[in-house]
Amino acid sequence: MTLIKRYFHNRNLILKYWISGTKNNVSLYELVRMYFTINTNNWSKTRIREINKIDGYYKIFFKDLPYPLFFPDVYPLDWFYHIVYEVLNEKNWHYYTIHETKLNSDDIIIDCGAAEGLFSLVNQNKCKKIYAIEPVKLFVDALYLTFNQTKNVEILPYAVSDSPGINHLMENHFGSYINSSGLGIPINVTTLDSLFYSSNIEITFIKADLEGYDLKALLGAESLIKKNCPKIAITTYHDQNHFKKISHFLKSINPHYNIRAKGIRPSYGHPVMLHAWVD
Repeated sequence: MTLIKRYFHNRNLILKYWISGTKNNVSLYELVRMYFTINTNNWSKTRIREINKIDGYYKIFFKDLPYPLFFPDVYPLDWFYHIVYEVLNEKNWHYYTIHETKLNSDDIIIDCGAAEGLFSLVNQNKCKKIYAIEPVKLFVDALYLTFNQTKNVEILPYAVSDSPGINHLMENHFGSYINSSGLGIPINVTTLDSLFYSSNIEITFIKADLEGYDLKALLGAESLIKKNCPKIAITTYHDQNHFKKISHFLKSINPHYNIRAKGIRPSYGHPVMLHAWVD
């Protein structure tokens, strides 16, 4: 199947789910825009002022950001343009903040699965503090370069789950994931409760994209969530059951949580993102 055929095959599946009633808060206007948006790279390139190569990295300057971002040059720039479209385009279903979860100057944020760090870079001047959590060494090294002059972004080179210990990371660039088979690179795994609740750090926003470990990360943050009721933006497209499971988990902690789905995954029609907040 060619790229264009695959593109329209997936779009047709999304259209089918929407027509059948699985809308996930996607309006007709958003559906039409998504269907006919083909080249997102061009949109992303308009947000970038300059790209240089230096010592194994792309040094990327954005038009509206004061500091550059370092991106490992072993990864294709096309992948980076895809991330730019997700993180910077407010109309994208993967966008992490909605009106009810907008950032405030006193917010303390956890960026789980920080990867290249674009979410943290974009929001560092909108909040009080960001903890960028990322286990992949290539990305961690790049994060230290990006934020070496930044006082309110702290990099934590861990993986997070529902229990601490040693596990293994299967490195697959943006798709790197934890597994328990013993294959991959040994990594330190911790929990959000261990990092923040135990240290009495009042987290007000949790952002997460953890390649299927999103639910486990929240399970390891139960005490933190119970105490702080943070705003939450978390991907649910990796597992068709995660939206329901995460919704139930958050409601079991605090029934006052508002839950909103966003986006339609072509595989099963499940949401791309879950947004949660307490009024």
